[in-house]
Amino acid sequence: MTSRLRAREHLRDVNKYCTIVAMRTTFIAQRPRADGREPDASAAKRAAHRREQGNNLLERWQAARDKLPDGRRRLVDGILEHLDETVFLTSPELAARFDTDPATVVRTVQALGYAGFADFARDLRSYFLSKVNPYRVMVAEAEDHKGAAHHVRASVQRDLQNVQRVHDGLDPAALAELGERLSRCRHVIVVAGDLDHPIAQFLAYSLSGIGISATAPTGEGLTLCQLRAVTREDACLGIGFRRCLRVPVEAVRTASGRGAFTLAITDADSTPLARQAERSLLAPIDAESFAGSYVGTLAAINALLVSCAHANPERTLALLKPTEAEYRDGLRWYREPAQRRTDRANGGAVQKGDGQRGSRASARARRGRKDNE
Repeated sequence: MTSRLRAREHLRDVNKYCTIVAMRTTFIAQRPRADGREPDASAAKRAAHRREQGNNLLERWQAARDKLPDGRRRLVDGILEHLDETVFLTSPELAARFDTDPATVVRTVQALGYAGFADFARDLRSYFLSKVNPYRVMVAEAEDHKGAAHHVRASVQRDLQNVQRVHDGLDPAALAELGERLSRCRHVIVVAGDLDHPIAQFLAYSLSGIGISATAPTGEGLTLCQLRAVTREDACLGIGFRRCLRVPVEAVRTASGRGAFTLAITDADSTPLARQAERSLLAPIDAESFAGSYVGTLAAINALLVSCAHANPERTLALLKPTEAEYRDGLRWYREPAQRRTDRANGGAVQKGDGQRGSRASARARRGRKDNE
């Protein structure tokens, strides 16, 4: 397979996996049991263990490598070496690809410590996404030679698909419940890094506007300072996608350890951020460009803000009412100079006084030129 074809196939597989993830429910809520009791301690311990475990495919492989027979060792090496081809294969398809039987594939992944092939496939796909980077995406786009116009159209179509998936997977009742939970918090910390941080600022700013105390700290130091004051009455919202940046993941883990409510805004329930948080708000970010698409994320966040505003409509209205006059006559809005407004009111005609002053200045300039001659 040529490098050009492999690059295009790689990008196709990335979008394929993102589509699979996005087709799941957009909002994942851990609801109480039917009898109203909290989950038992053993279930909580298992959930905590899963969060701490993370995507440790490579660690499992390194620990088990020397203990496996040569045939199984070659099988795992082949799967990882040809990741672009193997990441979406089923166990029978992997068996056919490496000339073995499905039972051997299943026994091999169990030897790595997985309960079954599905758990292994989940980690394999997460590992695959960790290899995605802007350079590889741009290579795939540049080498197909379809031109900028094609990619512009495809980019907008992908954005529309992302928003549609958010719409199709949204659970309004669960999102309303989440809005009520956030509206009762003493303070909300929204943590994100790099390109995700403007989204955190938008969310914190909007929450503050409807009476929910919220901040989006900039930098790791300020984030740590605010996390030290977190209590069970607070919430920590982490924003991150695919591999996830370290700071929001650690912030959510720290806040969870202090008893705060935690929410991950991410693109899959298998991301490091989702595994640390109590609940997750999912939205796809797959894109045709080297940068991720945040339109689906913003659509999900807007829905979250609506739920927060309607969780306590009296408070929201009380805070928004004073802004009505400010929006009408506030000093922060741009105003045209008074003379320009007068000119427009007169149909664009030059005022008489201005015309006379202009004529006198022109006459003086002409006399000056004659004197110089």
